[in-house]
Amino acid sequence: MPDAPLHLKVQDIREQARLNSLLEEIANEQSTHPALWRRAIQSYSDLVSVHLRRQIPSGPLPPPKPSAARRLSQAYCQRVVECFDQQANMADHAAALRVTPTHLTRVCKAETGKTAATLLTERQLYAARSLLISSDLPMRDIASLLGFGSAAYFTRFITQHTGETPSSLRKKARLSAVAL
Repeated sequence: MPDAPLHLKVQDIREQARLNSLLEEIANEQSTHPALWRRAIQSYSDLVSVHLRRQIPSGPLPPPKPSAARRLSQAYCQRVVECFDQQANMADHAAALRVTPTHLTRVCKAETGKTAATLLTERQLYAARSLLISSDLPMRDIASLLGFGSAAYFTRFITQHTGETPSSLRKKARLSAVAL
């Protein structure tokens, strides 16, 4: 038998009938216990094994199709990255993907271990850190670029999620770049 589980579709009707017949014989031996019934079950099982092994396609198997949940969470993550400059919130992304925000959150949590809102927040933090480190833009301009209503709200957001102010993050990043 194969080392890993395998989903087989026995297409040939005659082969299906042979396998069914062998399985019925095993059940019959098991329920009636005639002489040498254990040996008969072993022999029938060996025949089932041979028939099933003949059904396994040769060559590499195609990769399994991703589940609907995996496809949805991947589509969401892709949208978060590609549509980031549109400043869409999680509900906007859910609507674009034609699901409810609750469903999107549940699926993302199951697939990634993080909620849809957490994934969006992480993307905002990434963009904020990138702009803080790579540009000399004032905080109010970075806040505006990232869709925050004010520099104060941007500062609260960064401080809440990183434990440091935006200017502190910028300073540390520049000091470590100079040290290299």
